[in-house]
Amino acid sequence: MKTTLFAGIVPRSQRGVALVTVLLMLAMMSAMAVALVYKVNHEQHLQAADSGNTAAYYGAEAGMEKMMSDLSLLYTQIAAPTNCDIAKLQATPPPPPIPKTDCALAQSVIPKLVQKELLGLAAQNRPNSSGSFHGCSGI
Repeated sequence: MKTTLFAGIVPRSQRGVALVTVLLMLAMMSAMAVALVYKVNHEQHLQAADSGNTAAYYGAEAGMEKMMSDLSLLYTQIAAPTNCDIAKLQATPPPPPIPKTDCALAQSVIPKLVQKELLGLAAQNRPNSSGSFHGCSGI
């Protein structure tokens, strides 16, 4: 005779209910995961658009600050500037950006130049003629 642990407890009409319940829970959790992925993707697109807007805002702020600085400088030079003087401010281009230096080049060239200069001073063995080390000599 075949006996099972829950043979007397679970009626025959309820067999397979656990399977259906687990499948429904799995479907519900899958839907929540898809919604979460969609929401994260949507937020990333919104953030990218917002960062573009932020860059544009600060670019406009920088332009206004530059114009205010130019106007301030103009008013320190000319007490009553004409419309032509103010219009000339718009025509002058901003100064070129400062070029980035190559750090490896600077680290290799500058110490050699300093070393040459120090060796040259040591060879001359000249006393310092000014400052707090007046009268002291070389290296």
